Amino acid sequence: MVHGPCGHLNIKSQCMINGKCSKFFPKAFRDRTIIDKADFSRYQRRDNGRIVSKKIVEVDNSFIIPYNASLLLKFRCHINVKYTCQTSSIKYLFKYLHKGNDRVIATFYQSNGSQVDEICNYYDCRYISACEAAWRLFGYPIQMKEPVVIRLPFHYPDDMPILYKDTDTIQSVVEIFFKKSMLIGWFKENEEHIDARNLTYFEFLTKFVWNEKHHMWTHRKQGYAIGRISQIPPMNKEDYYLRLLVNIQKGCTSFNDLRTVDGVVYNSFKDACYALGLVQSCAG
Repeated sequence: MVHGPCGHLNIKSQCMINGKCSKFFPKAFRDRTIIDKADFSRYQRRDNGRIVSKKIVEVDNSFIIPYNASLLLKFRCHINVKYTCQTSSIKYLFKYLHKGNDRVIATFYQSNGSQVDEICNYYDCRYISACEAAWRLFGYPIQMKEPVVIRLPFHYPDDMPILYKDTDTIQSVVEIFFKKSMLIGWFKENEEHIDARNLTYFEFLTKFVWNEKHHMWTHRKQGYAIGRISQIPPMNKEDYYLRLLVNIQKGCTSFNDLRTVDGVVYNSFKDACYALGLVQSCAG
């Protein structure tokens, strides 16, 4: 787990760009791990005086890549260990895992001496290594997420968002207006099924599955999923109060039912939240 060597020890190293190491080696010595202003970890790296030889060059601890000795012995391969204690670090980790296939620039030359089209000379090609090819040939899973988390949208009455493409026909756009949203579908299921009335909107996915093709909820036969409603800040007023209500109200068949508390239908979602004790004041 030794980087390079690079820098003044080897200016022709592959990591060298404009005379500097693109991986920022050699690393500076420090007594403890810190988090810099860019939320990157600067690991503890002691100047212990130990020297190792690589490519006939002696390097010190500033060229050692962070590693876990137990993992190296167990898996017998190079494993770079990162400390993800910040949100940005976790985001970087997931982007790295889902970045897709490796890519390679392939260059084609003509040996007959004819004129070469430099524009068509380079092709951005897809590259699959031997280990990935074997993994796919055996049909092993590429990725897995457990449990499934589904976003549950909500909206005001007669304010359902409509999404369509520029290439869609007028007929297909008009048909979208007659399709039910997931929230309206929840109202409909509460009307028709008694067992659905004991579930809140975000609990609905434990017993039902949303059919995207027919825009309706159907009883779940297998599996498990978690429903999550997007976070809304209090400054968004009625959006915020509507979100509070769909998280706790059960058996609603309309927006009026969402605003109903102890048989009283309130004029606004905020008033209903105040009656339920979800907010301290309905003024403002």
